[in-house]
Amino acid sequence: MDVHQGLCRALDRVVHYVRPTPALPAGRPIGDLAADARRLRQRFRYPPDGIRFAKYEGLRGAYDGVLAEACTALGHPHLMEVLRPGIDRDAERERIEDLLDRYGFHLQDAL
Repeated sequence: MDVHQGLCRALDRVVHYVRPTPALPAGRPIGDLAADARRLRQRFRYPPDGIRFAKYEGLRGAYDGVLAEACTALGHPHLMEVLRPGIDRDAERERIEDLLDRYGFHLQDAL
């Protein structure tokens, strides 16, 4: 082995130890978020007859939560965690649905 090969091997070992490991993505994969959003949107928009209020509120909370999670994953601000249920939150939900559809979530197709 010549000096050049020895230096290259030594450099490879140093780079291996110094090279930072790639950061793992925070949160769930975006495909999982999109699938959950489509599934929950269908249940939230078309609840079965006779559904209890608590169950419906649970669906709303789950749907709003996945919308907020998707916005955070995509780096978009949202107000889902600060708005109380009502007209303003409904408008924010529709704004986010439109935004996510532009990202390819296909929420409108779920209906």
